[in-house]
Amino acid sequence: MTALGDLQASALAVRDQLEAVERAVAELDFDTADLATRFAALGNERVTQRLDQEARLRLASIREQVAAARVALDEYVAACEQAKGAGRATPATAGSSAPVASAAGSAEQPRLRNAQRASVDGRKFTAYSMDPANANNDGKWIAWEELGYDLGQGRQVAADDVQRQLRAQLPDAAVSGVVETRHGPRHSTRTTVVGPNGRTGTLVSVWQYDHDSDEPRMITHWLEVHTEKGER
Repeated sequence: MTALGDLQASALAVRDQLEAVERAVAELDFDTADLATRFAALGNERVTQRLDQEARLRLASIREQVAAARVALDEYVAACEQAKGAGRATPATAGSSAPVASAAGSAEQPRLRNAQRASVDGRKFTAYSMDPANANNDGKWIAWEELGYDLGQGRQVAADDVQRQLRAQLPDAAVSGVVETRHGPRHSTRTTVVGPNGRTGTLVSVWQYDHDSDEPRMITHWLEVHTEKGER
């Protein structure tokens, strides 16, 4: 088998593994719902709500990453087929986030390109993750509430404060990988949010570079609340 054929076979094997992960996530989702039901039976609704919200956030994150990886693999396999038929070299993976060697020879952690011009639609906060009435956010609003943000009349103020903290840290935030999609490469960053009550959380943001743009655009985000006040 040629090197191109080996790479294609490896991609197909990874795709099979992703399908197994998806099945495991589905089973975990069922177990989470069962656990929430048991806690509810004990009468502690707040604990039940918190556990259910955290589990759903993590499951949603896994699903998003698996879905993006599946798209990237499908596109890569198709590109391999085309390259093999045309006798070309293996298609390269664009937008790699591998560390770049500095002048001193040490590897630098990759950063989000043009982070200072990042596009953020404020409605992703006010009308999505911070909106208790939005049934499609899987309870993401609970995390913001735990940091002391007013999600009623003060939701816009909360969104502005979070975006201010995000933009201040984004140019120096490390990129934790890249996933190629048909719409463009996607990267994720992790920044710290300090809430009005002093508690902290990690804001996980997913950014996409559209094919016709060199500026990152926020696709989605979620907040992971730290266990103790002031914990980093």
